[in-house]
Amino acid sequence: MKKYDNLVVNAAGRLVPTEVNGKPVIPFKGLKQHRPVGNKYASPIPTCIDYPEDGNKVVKDLTDALYKCGLKDGMTISTHHHLRDGDFVSNMVFDIAKEMNIKDLVWLPSASFPCNEPLIK
Repeated sequence: MKKYDNLVVNAAGRLVPTEVNGKPVIPFKGLKQHRPVGNKYASPIPTCIDYPEDGNKVVKDLTDALYKCGLKDGMTISTHHHLRDGDFVSNMVFDIAKEMNIKDLVWLPSASFPCNEPLIK
């Protein structure tokens, strides 16, 4: 069993190290008491601090969803291939992004269809 020099009691009442393998770690502080910083593969690290108490993440419309997800210049947007011909969700995303003055977006769909012709150049 490894011996640790720097131990603290976390919010769950457990004795935990403040450093693991030479790297500092943040002991559990309690629910909604810590906001992580940094990125995982360029996406913000999600935290329950950002969601309503009831856990309901439904928003009123696609515009609100794009604002809340932090859409900004140069991002990549992906749509799933189950959005088939006649489903204009991907077109709507880019129309809203244009209204938001978001530029240089990359579309990375798993499939595209004739209804997406305005997006394909």
